[in-house]
Amino acid sequence: MMTREDLENKTLAELKRIASFYGVMPIGDIGSKDSWMKALTTFPRAAVEQLRDGNGLKFPQAHRLYDLVSQASDLLGSPTDSQLALIRATVRGEKMKDTVDQYYQERLFTLWLAKKLTSGCN
Repeated sequence: MMTREDLENKTLAELKRIASFYGVMPIGDIGSKDSWMKALTTFPRAAVEQLRDGNGLKFPQAHRLYDLVSQASDLLGSPTDSQLALIRATVRGEKMKDTVDQYYQERLFTLWLAKKLTSGCN
């Protein structure tokens, strides 16, 4: 993260560009460098405090998260032999010829990736 010292040498236009990248709005006067610097230096701590306070994205209780991920993994099921073969082909970059089939090929691959990510919970 940038410090106030890092930002003091920036022009107003540069500060606005940086703030735009992060999606941060000035705190106070839109035409004041100080307002933009204040916004850019305070948003990281605000984000962490919001997480700690349970606002926005939250840390669920570990056992609850485990249960939910396990349920999601169970809902995904397990791939058949034919589906595994198509997944292997997809990993190799092979695409089906029909565009509708390609759509389902990508969906199958995405589901398989999700299953891999959640499989440690079963």
